[in-house]
Amino acid sequence: MKTRLKLLCAICITMFLMPSCATLISQQKVELHCDDSNANIKLRGFEHQSGDVTEIFKHRPLVITSQRKGYRSSSKLLVPKALDFGVVVTAGAAIGIISKNPTVTNVVLGGLVTFVDVHANGYRQERRLSISAPIPLSRNEDSELFLYASSKMKKIEIKDIHTTTYKDAKKFVKEARVKPSEIAVENEFIFLNNWLDENLETMGYQESQPGLISKYENNFEIEIEVLSAKKKVLKGVGQSIEMEIVFYICDSDGTRMREFKTLGSSQVFVENSWLYGEVNSVEIIKDAILDGLTKLLASEEWQSSKGNLLTMLEEKTNGWGNIEISKPIIRNPDFKEIVSAELTVTGKEEGLHGSGCFISPEGHFLTTTRVVAGRESFDVTMSNGVVKEAKVIREDPLSHIVLAQVDTVGNASYQLVGTNGYKYGDKVFSVGTPVSTELSQSLFSGIVSGKHLLNGLNYIQTDVKVSSGNSGSPLINTRGELIGVISEKYIGYSLEGISFAVSAFDIMDRFKLIYK
Repeated sequence: MKTRLKLLCAICITMFLMPSCATLISQQKVELHCDDSNANIKLRGFEHQSGDVTEIFKHRPLVITSQRKGYRSSSKLLVPKALDFGVVVTAGAAIGIISKNPTVTNVVLGGLVTFVDVHANGYRQERRLSISAPIPLSRNEDSELFLYASSKMKKIEIKDIHTTTYKDAKKFVKEARVKPSEIAVENEFIFLNNWLDENLETMGYQESQPGLISKYENNFEIEIEVLSAKKKVLKGVGQSIEMEIVFYICDSDGTRMREFKTLGSSQVFVENSWLYGEVNSVEIIKDAILDGLTKLLASEEWQSSKGNLLTMLEEKTNGWGNIEISKPIIRNPDFKEIVSAELTVTGKEEGLHGSGCFISPEGHFLTTTRVVAGRESFDVTMSNGVVKEAKVIREDPLSHIVLAQVDTVGNASYQLVGTNGYKYGDKVFSVGTPVSTELSQSLFSGIVSGKHLLNGLNYIQTDVKVSSGNSGSPLINTRGELIGVISEKYIGYSLEGISFAVSAFDIMDRFKLIYK
């Protein structure tokens, strides 16, 4: 009886102590260290400071990350090392097991059989977990060069993400970037404009107070296209992504002027799991893009091209010859002629439209690139309601003005003023198609309220009412002459009556227009 009681007590003690011993052996205290004392260390979803001591499961792979505002995060996958000598503590005795790859072992002790998983106890992490400092982002050394996220870049679609899962963390380190699996992941979408602008501002590539009209001599817009992407995952621990990226340098209309290809690779980030917390894979996509952008800004190709978008824009207009046009049939038009010289331009997307203005009886007219949107032909509605197809003759990326023509003869038209004879306070009119095509040939009045010289072009500021659909409207004087084409309007809280027109004499010069 006494023997059975002792045996029962021994079994109870063993069952009670074994989990505690397993936990004791599998856990380990480590000191966290980062080369940058101002950086935060992230481990298992929690933030720490350099010098902190924390407990971890020493047999599990870990991702440690250093973070600092204005820097690119630095991450590292830590793989536990195998012990040559593991110690298993059981009730009443200690047994040493020599093995580089311990497995589940039957331990016979005093007639008791216990099953000890010494696999977990045969590995350990370093006592001091170190991570390098966050990576400083490129700094803009040219105080006159600025970059912006393109307004056309609404999202990036990653079409070719693959996931590879590895059970062995060491194998993951060796193969994660060279051995994709055949398991495809659903398409992922990411909105980037604000995030990219914030990073460009941190890097000194954005003006703190940008002007109303872009200064093309030193302003670029960036559009991003991802050609391919491969994501590699260590299940429950870390993930990385590698993407082939194209950065397009665009003008303010989003027209692509230059392209640069680069490869962006993310750091290793913590994967979603019950243990490490939830991390959105969008973060690794952003980090890979940031890596690609850093490589772009440091490349010789970029250095040789940066600094003057104006030169790129002028390349598109070099070699233009003169275009002869006839003067208007009626030299001193009344308001009936003035409004009938306006036409409605059909937008690229359904429900959108703009305005235009005839400048010759042969059907030449002006509108803006925002309305034409890169098309070679488009429909226009004339004042009599007739719809005709127009052909683009020339498109100027600097002024954002388009010269096009419809097949018609004898239409009412405006004569362009070949000088900057307008002055502050001059009364001016505009005709356009605001808001709805049913409001075509609407007449508005105002004054010349300012003059601006930007990008080598003269802009006329006016308080003429300009609404959606008025882009491309003529700005005319009291003699019915065209002094400018409406191209810009600024809206927002407390903003009212601030519109701009490219001057007619600049348009004549840009498009090489001469009267017969």
